[in-house]
Amino acid sequence: MKKSNFTRILAVLPAVLMFIALTGCGSKQTSDNTPTDAATTAGLTPAITSQITPSAAPTEAEDEPAGDVSEGYVGTVEYDGSELPLYLSGGMSFCLTPEGEAVLISTFLSDDSLEYYTIPEAITYEGRTYPVTKIDNDAFNGYSELTGIVISSSVRSLGNSAFESCEALERVFVPEGVEILGDAVFSGCISLKSVALPSSVKEIGSGIFFDCSALENVVLPEGLTAIPKDTFTNCTNLTDLIIPSSVTAIGDEAFWSCSSLTALQLPDSLVSIGNRAFYDCGGISEFTFPASLSSIGEDIFEYCDNLSLLRVPSGSVSKYKGMFEDAEFEITGY
Repeated sequence: MKKSNFTRILAVLPAVLMFIALTGCGSKQTSDNTPTDAATTAGLTPAITSQITPSAAPTEAEDEPAGDVSEGYVGTVEYDGSELPLYLSGGMSFCLTPEGEAVLISTFLSDDSLEYYTIPEAITYEGRTYPVTKIDNDAFNGYSELTGIVISSSVRSLGNSAFESCEALERVFVPEGVEILGDAVFSGCISLKSVALPSSVKEIGSGIFFDCSALENVVLPEGLTAIPKDTFTNCTNLTDLIIPSSVTAIGDEAFWSCSSLTALQLPDSLVSIGNRAFYDCGGISEFTFPASLSSIGEDIFEYCDNLSLLRVPSGSVSKYKGMFEDAEFEITGY
């Protein structure tokens, strides 16, 4: 990672603080998707961390940080209806919650000063350690020069669109401990080739890899129960994917235009497949429907031009032939 350009940070800091003050701690929501111990925001004084240069707390007559502030406490920000401490570290803004957690809420380094970044494990303020538990909505959205990100083991959730449109992003390390990935987390990361999600992940939002056109392989964790809408839409280079045995639902257009997939085994746990789930998956020649499957959406095999065989439970052959009466592929029982 390139070192922060402090001069550049100082130039943009007032605007950043104004933006955060106007919008609050959370970033814009891309779809439907918080941080009290005895801590207060009155009379706050800075504490030294291992890599932070502290700054003076604002006086009653001073709402903005002093001109030489580039790292450390810089004031307060509204979060979930409360005014909470705002802390700067490495070109990132952190909201410190009274629950003792830090939320990475925004990035204000210019593109050319941010190529590789490691999310810190914690922020120390007034002698208290605040583990960084969340990367908020849109925190890195649009940072087109970011090439790699290491997420610390303290993080539990990634907000909606946290890394959306990071077009140069090639490497992401998601550690054990992360439990939730919001909508469109990596959407539009057109250079991302491989992602492994740890076993701790139990929930992913819709469209997390939408338009990740370079993505070749993804490891999904056991315990995941749904592959939501648009999860892999337009992942045209995706070739290697195993659906976990815990998955019961595949959402609408989940694999839309995954044209490089040549095989996809559906788990025995699968109950439902959404509309156009495999639309334009032209590389797949055969599918096997598990006996557990009870709900099938519309046009799931539209433009699957190479599909030649669909295997279904022997007692369901006539039902599926009626369902796909105009299909050109063979339907046979097992």
